[in-house]
Amino acid sequence: MKKQLSILLATTVLLSACNKKDKTQEAAKSTADQAAEQTMFSKAQVAAIEQIVHKYVVNNPNVLAESIMNLQKQVADKQQDQVRELLKQNKADLDKVTGLPFVGSSTADVTVLMFGDYTDPKSKAMFKMYQNILQKDKNVRVVFRFLPDTSALAQKAARVAMAMSEQGLFDKFHEKVLNTTEPLTEISLMDIAGNIPGVNRGKLDADVDAGKTKEAVVNNRALAEKLGITQAPGYIIGEFLLKQPIAPEDLDLVINKTRGKK
Repeated sequence: MKKQLSILLATTVLLSACNKKDKTQEAAKSTADQAAEQTMFSKAQVAAIEQIVHKYVVNNPNVLAESIMNLQKQVADKQQDQVRELLKQNKADLDKVTGLPFVGSSTADVTVLMFGDYTDPKSKAMFKMYQNILQKDKNVRVVFRFLPDTSALAQKAARVAMAMSEQGLFDKFHEKVLNTTEPLTEISLMDIAGNIPGVNRGKLDADVDAGKTKEAVVNNRALAEKLGITQAPGYIIGEFLLKQPIAPEDLDLVINKTRGKK
């Protein structure tokens, strides 16, 4: 079932107050109690008000639903304003994409900035989703700022990917890693990279362990934390900042919405 974009971006569950049947009665009671305190209603009058409110809500459920949706929208709008401000504050760093690994067209009209980790299942699922999108939409580019966890394997995967980017072979490496069915190891990562036609193995070995490659991983982490992304996956599309995987149709919606703003 297609998710509402506002719910995805707000990431705030506001329907929990309606999970149980008696929540409406509690809300009515709270309203009646406040009225009693302000107008000195008797207990009998309060009870009557409770019954009236409860009956009205039961007979007109759309009123409660509309109120919840309006509140949801207010929260979503407020959070989106905060996201815009956050992206504006970090625009200088976010715009530094030259030299970063990417897949897709260099002249694309929509750029996705992806904070991901090859050893993270959620990130890998998003990587594959983007691959599918790129096959049908030639005007999307996905730029990668790798955000590996602290494991040696994750760190190595990020550095190998960036080292392959130095040779202009990142897209081929990326595709092979995503299509690999065997569990990744530090050795298999180097084998995958080393067997790609045109690779300079000596340069690869040097770049994987180069200081600037390791520094890039640290810088990615620092930028991610400024954006409130504490772990992969996280991605920025236009003015949208997403920290969890979403369905393909919702991803299409975000991309098209971003494209429509240009």
